[in-house]
Amino acid sequence: MDNLERINANRQCEAHFATTMLRALDASATGNVLFSPQSLRRALAMVYLGTAEGSPCRTQFFESLGLPGREEDFLAWLLQPEETSQDSAVESATAMWISDKIRVRQSYADELARLFKAIPYQADFTRPQEVREALNRWADEHTHGKIKESAASINRFTRLVLTDALYFKDEWEEPFYTADDDTFRHADGSSSAVPMMGLELDRAWYAETPHFQRVSLSYAHPGYAMQVILPREGVDVSDVVASDEWLSAQLSPVRLDLTMPKFEIRTQAECHDYLKQLGLWDIFTVGNRLPLVTDTDPLYVDSITQQAYLLVQEEGTEAAALTEVGCRVGCCPPEESLPFIEMKVDRPFAYAIMHEWMGQILFAGIIHNLN
Repeated sequence: MDNLERINANRQCEAHFATTMLRALDASATGNVLFSPQSLRRALAMVYLGTAEGSPCRTQFFESLGLPGREEDFLAWLLQPEETSQDSAVESATAMWISDKIRVRQSYADELARLFKAIPYQADFTRPQEVREALNRWADEHTHGKIKESAASINRFTRLVLTDALYFKDEWEEPFYTADDDTFRHADGSSSAVPMMGLELDRAWYAETPHFQRVSLSYAHPGYAMQVILPREGVDVSDVVASDEWLSAQLSPVRLDLTMPKFEIRTQAECHDYLKQLGLWDIFTVGNRLPLVTDTDPLYVDSITQQAYLLVQEEGTEAAALTEVGCRVGCCPPEESLPFIEMKVDRPFAYAIMHEWMGQILFAGIIHNLN
């Protein structure tokens, strides 16, 4: 497979993963949705590398998250190395927080360092407050203060925490102007005046289908853009993001007069619950699920959480994500039953911040309301 074919295969896998997770998150959301496919992908790759060859854990990764019949492409996408350049709009960091009660295999540590530049730290999980303070400092530093506190599950059974941080900041290639406040129709059927911004372009990249309109808004750094997807009147945004088409519709040049809201949101997701719903079960059950991480204790994944932040305004965009994987020995906590809520929406929109050439989706989400 040549380089272009690999890029196209990665784009398809990335779009499928982003759509699958966004649909799962949105199905039980009571408000706005935001997550980072890139950060979650790296966290899942670190878990995958700890599972045994041929185990149900590995099989379930592809079966729950991959494109049917494309296992080779899925693994190449999942395990692609970090390649962020110094002049990029994106910064990332990865770390391992290791208990002194286990000995991490050197081969595992070396692979995480090679792929993601992961840095190992010693952590005494019998002193959870000290560990949490260290995690808080790391999160604050690597998200530029946008996420200040860790959400990792830590107790005396914890043996390993894997952390991945992603930070994005860029100006628009063409800045917006401040528009008058205007009405936004919320998902609950209500409406209110919200701050708006406007943009007029002689040449913009645009697509439309019977179900939605899509515009690509370029940032100053080449390749990066925000995709804004507006459902047609009467179409549910959840239905729009139910297939990969929302990120693959063919764009063509048009003249554009765009008005859209300014917004700032924060979210936190217990990703393990959604991954279980999708079929990734075994890594979360008691047993030796991560034998390639250590031969000291049998480890399983206790939790995968992600916090995300996004600010969109006239000058540009700032976004951050923190994904944390907690691994432990001992008994599983009791299962939590989560409610599933069906939402009827008026005119919300979906969005994704991505590198258009490489297909990397940094952030994706849905705005349901702007109260």
